Amino acid sequence: TPLPKVQFTNASLRDVLTFIGTQSGINVQFDQQYFRDVPVTVALENVTVEEALQQILSTHGHFYKVLNPTTIVIAQDNQAGHLKYDDLVMQVFYLSHADTQEVSQALNTMMRIQAQVAPAIYPNKTSNTIAVRATAPVVAVAERLIRALDKPRAEVVIEVQILEVNRNRAKSFGINLSDYALGLM
Repeated sequence: TPLPKVQFTNASLRDVLTFIGTQSGINVQFDQQYFRDVPVTVALENVTVEEALQQILSTHGHFYKVLNPTTIVIAQDNQAGHLKYDDLVMQVFYLSHADTQEVSQALNTMMRIQAQVAPAIYPNKTSNTIAVRATAPVVAVAERLIRALDKPRAEVVIEVQILEVNRNRAKSFGINLSDYALGLM
């Protein structure tokens, strides 16, 4: 359900978030170490609780983590805050064609740029697998990258047939092979 039309002018971020939580029946908690209270000016009209939280928190350098169906915690949107609150998952990818070291290097290069919390990547040459430990969205990106890199190597297939022709039989069909003979010295 949308929040009622409200407007805050130079109000405390903590007070605005507490109001939103009270109106929606959500218990809003603030991380002592990773919350920075700042004055905010915001107008909310016909937005859901989730949209309001995203709008206010993203513009003021914070994020929220759902702890249970009725409780969220607010923390500063930085690496330390994400390390503390982001859920990590681990997935093992079995490679069919690619080299584990090459794929691992590509993952390290590409994933360190994108992720808030750097993923841990563990190649295993013996079992031809790569294990990735990171947040679920980062693991999903890693999976797409691994699938794109794990392709069979390009190859060219040449089919050669060696045939033996009886010269007399070829002459009976009107083919004179001596015209095409190569002389070797």
